[in-house]
Amino acid sequence: MLRRVYLHRDALGWIALLFLQQTIVASSTVWMARLAERIASGAPVTGPLLLVLASLLLPYVPGALLLLELERWTFATQARFFDVLTRRLFHRPALWSNRDKERDLVALYAKEGPRTVEDFGRYLYEVAAKSLNVLFNVAVISFVADARFVVVYVVSLGLAALAIRLQAARNEALAHSAEKQRMHFTGVLVDFWDNVTLGNAYNREVWTARFRTSFEAAKRTVLRAEGFQQTVSIAIALLTYGPVFALLVGTLAFGDLSRAQALAIVVVIPRTFQILNYSQELLASLASFSTFRGRVRLLQEGLSNLDDTTVGRIDFPALAVQHLGKRTIIRGPNGSGKTSILLQLKERFGSSAFYLPAEHHLAFARAGEAQSTGERAASALEEIIAKSNVKLLLLDEWDANLDPRNIEALERQIEKAAHSGLEVVEVRHRFPQ
Repeated sequence: MLRRVYLHRDALGWIALLFLQQTIVASSTVWMARLAERIASGAPVTGPLLLVLASLLLPYVPGALLLLELERWTFATQARFFDVLTRRLFHRPALWSNRDKERDLVALYAKEGPRTVEDFGRYLYEVAAKSLNVLFNVAVISFVADARFVVVYVVSLGLAALAIRLQAARNEALAHSAEKQRMHFTGVLVDFWDNVTLGNAYNREVWTARFRTSFEAAKRTVLRAEGFQQTVSIAIALLTYGPVFALLVGTLAFGDLSRAQALAIVVVIPRTFQILNYSQELLASLASFSTFRGRVRLLQEGLSNLDDTTVGRIDFPALAVQHLGKRTIIRGPNGSGKTSILLQLKERFGSSAFYLPAEHHLAFARAGEAQSTGERAASALEEIIAKSNVKLLLLDEWDANLDPRNIEALERQIEKAAHSGLEVVEVRHRFPQ
């Protein structure tokens, strides 16, 4: 899933601009060292000075274009995420009837999912930007100042990488636990509307108790994960700075350097500290990869085991069936499996069948907020017959909330559709007279 969501043509723009920007930024160190050498030797400084100024100003141009391309890529990742999601969930009637699964998946993919996808995309960009900045500048400083800088830097990175490896499993487990608690808390929030707006004091008390319990659990796990991650960041900073500080002090205090060489090293010290800061941030970001992996794993887990879901049982002896030409009407008590029959038919016939639930949020082109329940039902039915190109129409208690006038009008629509050759299977409260 990750490769399809993040690695595509829309990523090429910001990657190319990032390479260009970081190349210009790194070149400023070369020109500053050359400028220092010219000043020390008394040679003309106009050329190196102009190059220094240009290398400090020019990165803003690719930087601005980079941010634009990054936003384009971010939107593309969101679109691809929902494409993967809809492809994976499309045509799963049995899953639609599982309300517990619906609640979990809606909380995960409508709320936490987009946030996780965007956060992980930003994370990938930050890691790429910091990596290129550090790599290019370490190479440049080793060239203009002291070649041993590469060796010492690699040692410090190795120590920090060891620390990252040692904490990865613990960090991922804490992040996974925190994300699950956040998802559960989001699921509790989804239920607030009925429990608050209807004004039933008992329901509000029960929901409030669940809210507080879930809120405290989410807060506790998130703070535990964040505290562990910040502790690791402090350890990484100490391991990153120590060896390089020792090299700088030793070289300037005890090294056999000319005035120009010493001045060149002094000039690049601010850039060295900047690299160390970026390195510490990069290593902290790499340490948090397990955090994102835990969040992404939760998304992937949500799409697993979907085929294990089945429709409910069917109590055939409790059902009554009436055939009226191409119309089949089913009646029966609650829990007898009337809806399950329609969902099984939908699962069996796929796109050649259209299932219309009694209550739904299906998208129709002609839907309007000012329409009554009967008008919405009539408009939806007309659109299905005219546009959907199906052979089987499955209607689930379409007459449940309609007055006699609207029932009669829809009855005529359904009868007309059946006469035109459309097979209709209906779950009804009562048989038509």
